[in-house]
Amino acid sequence: MIELINLNKKYKKKIIFENQKLKIDKLGVTGFVGESGSGKTTLLNIIAGIEPYSGNYLINNKDYQQLTEYDEAIFRSKIISYIHQDYKLLEDYTVLENLIITSIESNKDQKIEQLLIDFNLSQYHDQKIKQLSGGEKQRVAIIRAILNEPQIILMDEPTSSLDDLNTNYIIETIKKLKDRNIKIIISTHDSRLKPIIDEFYLIENKQIIRQNNHHISDDLENNFNLQYQNKTHKDFYQYIKIYQTRKFKKIFI
Repeated sequence: MIELINLNKKYKKKIIFENQKLKIDKLGVTGFVGESGSGKTTLLNIIAGIEPYSGNYLINNKDYQQLTEYDEAIFRSKIISYIHQDYKLLEDYTVLENLIITSIESNKDQKIEQLLIDFNLSQYHDQKIKQLSGGEKQRVAIIRAILNEPQIILMDEPTSSLDDLNTNYIIETIKKLKDRNIKIIISTHDSRLKPIIDEFYLIENKQIIRQNNHHISDDLENNFNLQYQNKTHKDFYQYIKIYQTRKFKKIFI
């Protein structure tokens, strides 16, 4: 499905990745985790084909750099969709207008209407994007991403600015996409997403490192349960931030 070989990436003199490899060939949810600035978004951008790099990037056994214009158009419309952290929606256009200009389907009107119903957004049909909440914008971005039925959806920090209610909605949506055999690749700091992620990669020190899922979960949750059993949800995340800076410097904040 996706393979990176001898990946190198740098910004000016700062090296982001150095001779790294990555192979993602299973369905389910893959998570990229790591500190801010470690390269999680950069890696998503490379996979999305919007970030220059050196090395080899194979998508469905084809070298991305050797794709024809036609193949690249198929790649962007049917292979990979990207949900950016800031959504990349047209703020002065309506929900419907944002979706219509994205769809390549001939029966797009009916399909869009059904998706708006499925995502509880039918009442915002003619609402401008700038009038929506963060959670509502996220749902519009997800509809836009799945309209053309891609094989892979990339999500950059999909719950970073969402409350628990909207985060749970996104989690249930990801589960449904997974059930439809759509591959999901997420970059995240949010430990609320841990239960739905099937495999983790730690982005750290110019490396892409496969992680043991159970080890990550135990390290975070056992230390929390040991000392902070009676703390609130907010205190838990504050504790993780403090603990990360002192000892972990690894996965979630």
